[in-house]
Amino acid sequence: ISHELLAQAARLALKGNVYTVMENEAHRHMKEESERHVIQILAENLRKKLLRPGLGRKAVMGIDPGSGNHPCSLALVDADGKLIVNMTFKLEEAESSLQQEFLQSLENLKIEAIAVAHGPNSKLVRETFKKMLDAAGRPLPILNVHEHTSSVYSSSPAGKEEFPGLDVNTRRAVFVGRYLQDPLTVILRLDPKFLALGEFQHEVNQSDLRKALQRAIEASVNFVGVDPNYAPVHVLQRVAGLSQENARAIIQYR
Repeated sequence: ISHELLAQAARLALKGNVYTVMENEAHRHMKEESERHVIQILAENLRKKLLRPGLGRKAVMGIDPGSGNHPCSLALVDADGKLIVNMTFKLEEAESSLQQEFLQSLENLKIEAIAVAHGPNSKLVRETFKKMLDAAGRPLPILNVHEHTSSVYSSSPAGKEEFPGLDVNTRRAVFVGRYLQDPLTVILRLDPKFLALGEFQHEVNQSDLRKALQRAIEASVNFVGVDPNYAPVHVLQRVAGLSQENARAIIQYR
């Protein structure tokens, strides 16, 4: 076999096999490194979302401003996040038909803040309730909650299981009230895959992403700590050393 033929065969083998394998291997390593970087950013975004400071154990009112032909929904939530009263109303009739009942509820439940979900009518809702509070001489913070997970919760399995008899707008009103109290507690009710944490969330390895998000959740819960006298089961079970069975046993005992 001539030297030229061997050299040609070697070049063909190098170009057709070795280079291809090396290129594929380089692309694989680059993709894996890129995914690790994206997953790290997504986990950090979740951690920041969970660790946002809340109002604490204070009774609040959550309002879904409605849209189009849908009326507004109102939910009064006590300091432990329990729904006490809910109702729907038309915004244009709020000052005439709702004002007395609204002010009486503030007095009875010691409401300390009002959370209004972001929406087309949110500004008008805030202005209407501020006018009623000013007329009654009751200064009270009215906050706009621009949190997309409120819509996720209202139609999620967790929302339907907790409030099967409520419509999605009322569930959203409950969510924004609770979100104002403690973002961590309400976000943990949702599957992390439903949270919009950043770009390329659905393009990375979903198993690795799920593990990273679970680690971020557990680290956040253990960083903040929980009060075992009030924490719900879905928060207690995230504490290091506690399983779901342990968490349920604590709730049953208390």
